Amino acid sequence: MYLPPPFRIEDPAKLGAFIERYSFATLISHAGAAPFASHLPMLFRAETGGHGTLVSHMARANPQWQHFTAGTEVLAVFHGPHGYISPSWYKAEPAVPTWNYATVHAYGVPSIIDDHDRIVSLLEETVSRFESSFESPWPGILPEDYRDKMIRGIVAFEMPISRIEGKFKLGQNRSPEDVQGVFEALSQSNDADDQALAHFMAGECGLSLLNFTSVSEDDFEELVTLRISAMRDSLERVGRFDPERARQRLRNSFYPEHTRVIIQNGQRIGFYSFRPADDGFHLDHLYIQPGSQSRGLGSQVMSRLLTEADAQQMPVHVGALRDSPSNRFYQRHGFVKAKEDEWDIYYVRIPIPA
Repeated sequence: MYLPPPFRIEDPAKLGAFIERYSFATLISHAGAAPFASHLPMLFRAETGGHGTLVSHMARANPQWQHFTAGTEVLAVFHGPHGYISPSWYKAEPAVPTWNYATVHAYGVPSIIDDHDRIVSLLEETVSRFESSFESPWPGILPEDYRDKMIRGIVAFEMPISRIEGKFKLGQNRSPEDVQGVFEALSQSNDADDQALAHFMAGECGLSLLNFTSVSEDDFEELVTLRISAMRDSLERVGRFDPERARQRLRNSFYPEHTRVIIQNGQRIGFYSFRPADDGFHLDHLYIQPGSQSRGLGSQVMSRLLTEADAQQMPVHVGALRDSPSNRFYQRHGFVKAKEDEWDIYYVRIPIPA
């Protein structure tokens, strides 16, 4: 398999977990010069063999098991989530479409299991593995004569893994903003495969989808607490920390109809106020609580807001406390200084032409 370094996965625990999670494999062997493939559920036994061992079975009528007697290597391909990636989801331009996916290739020489008791044990283990998630699992109890008749119609085998390759192509060669854009687009898709890929990306790339909920006047006190917590360090550095003043500043610019709470994993971690006006949008507030800062969440929110502004071809205005890290944050997102006073710097961001 072609394995560019950014996409190569070598962690044995991660590879094993992937096989167990996406256990329906494509098994590829060769009959002379022609390849032959079967599609089989496989069990992974990490404790046996240098890279673990795969065990499975196939119909005796399937000729592939006869290839095993040659003692040559075969390939088991485990497929994870995958999906089309549009360049419109990237921040950087120009860009082209691609496909994101995850897969693991396991190689080995299979051998046939002839022992009746081992076959029975393998089938019981397989049933238990795939029934375990059901509320009322099928017990797997069959009349012995019927069970043994079924067993005569299959061939069981095991395959110690001689080498293993993992490839998770999830945009690791692109900027964090591009990866985030792909993740958000997939997460918002109505296609179950897209959402599965987004979920996989979240686990592998440390991403988290944010949700946004409206607020009412009843939320004011909680938002004050969030604002004070988010701004405290910056205000203390310039000697302006005053909880009552912070409350009054929010009170003077609190527009519930334009305010949204930011939710991550069911927890309120911040809020923003994005208000339309005659001269463009005004970002009156954007706060992320300290425990959730420095994780790119503010950039997620900003990307959402700037996309809305660009769609309407409207500038965005914002103010930042002098010496606050938020100045660098706004500058990174294309804001330029418009004016300043004793305590604050005011920025504007011009929309990107449609």
